[in-house]
Amino acid sequence: MPADSHLALWTIFSDWHALVLMLNYVVSFGGFLAIGNFLPNHLLKYHETDDTVTLLITAAFLTLVCVKRVLYGPLTDKLEGPNSTILGMVVTGIGAFIFASSPRGNFWDWRPISGLFILTSGMGCAASGTFKWIPLAFPGNTGPIGGAVGSIGALGGFILSTILGAMGGEAKSIHLFTGLVIFMIVLDGILDYQEYKEHHSVKQMCQDRRGKSVVFHAGDHDLITAHEFEHG
Repeated sequence: MPADSHLALWTIFSDWHALVLMLNYVVSFGGFLAIGNFLPNHLLKYHETDDTVTLLITAAFLTLVCVKRVLYGPLTDKLEGPNSTILGMVVTGIGAFIFASSPRGNFWDWRPISGLFILTSGMGCAASGTFKWIPLAFPGNTGPIGGAVGSIGALGGFILSTILGAMGGEAKSIHLFTGLVIFMIVLDGILDYQEYKEHHSVKQMCQDRRGKSVVFHAGDHDLITAHEFEHG
């Protein structure tokens, strides 16, 4: 994708790399919003908690995700976007699976509490990692792609909330979310491997006469041309 600060939406949505990053934010940030909306109904109906406990647990979940998203900044800097996003999705999937296996009517079992806590860690890491991935995949178009990812991710909160809410607060809603997370782990792995292959393929082709590698980013598919390599 050529560098352009005024990319048309159809250009962004036609790039599958960008679509995967959008879906990442739909599942991480949008999932955070959706589960935050779903949680009170689930706790009241499935775990039979009282209003006060429901309010405190929901508030704690939302607060922890927001705080951890900020705190994971240095970690995602160190791991880089792809690794931290995939790690966050794996942790999210583990947390969702544990939470979904909780027994009915007993929130104080180890599974609901630990599952929710693990979810907060995974979602915070995945959301932070997604925006660390954007400048690596699209260094010339970070602004437009970042805007699209953020917008679609926020929209995903409403879509997932509707889907989870339609299931009436039952554990099967979390099973559905777990399946979506697994799907994203597979997509992220494919995207990361594809960018890895592009990076090393172009690096091998673009060696100057002195044996020095040309510096480039894998996401800029049209960044280096033969003419630029010969005359740049």
